[in-house]
Amino acid sequence: MSQELVPAVEKEKKWLRIIAIWSLLTAALGFGFYLLVLFSDIEKTFTILEHVDVAVSTILNILICIGLWRSAGWGWKVAVISIPLVWMYSIYTISTDYKPGAGLFFSFFLFIDTAILHFLFRKSVRNILNISSRFWSGLHWIKYPLFFSAIFLLLLDFFGNGGSALTALFLFASIRIVQKIRSRQQGRQ
Repeated sequence: MSQELVPAVEKEKKWLRIIAIWSLLTAALGFGFYLLVLFSDIEKTFTILEHVDVAVSTILNILICIGLWRSAGWGWKVAVISIPLVWMYSIYTISTDYKPGAGLFFSFFLFIDTAILHFLFRKSVRNILNISSRFWSGLHWIKYPLFFSAIFLLLLDFFGNGGSALTALFLFASIRIVQKIRSRQQGRQ
């Protein structure tokens, strides 16, 4: 490996460790909140699905932490699969039991997870972790639904369900149009 590449690889590995710490922090906060509600006077009863969600999310975040901390390819795979799946259930529960301000609060975390996925799909990161399969690299599209879900949640308090959905859809269409125009311009050159 050439001398110029070593700092770049080390920089990517530092970011992988930051993401690992974020995953561990997320696991601790989620499980901590669960225990706080479970053993306090807060009047909240958990459904079976909520118990399973907390357990699965905590375990997956710990696995992501261990895997990415060690720069292991399996940690990347767990992150790429689990982040969208955990958020699918979370977005569903947020929207069915919505409290004012929840969208704004949770969109912050969803934007972070979307940025994490964006980073993980970078070619340099996939190379460090030896992710070369077309199947895995082809899953990069996963970050877009999460990004627009974050926009939807962010705008939910301001525009309501319909306005948020329309705004997210308009933004998605605008980005796709710009991407098409760029690809046509690159094809002509």
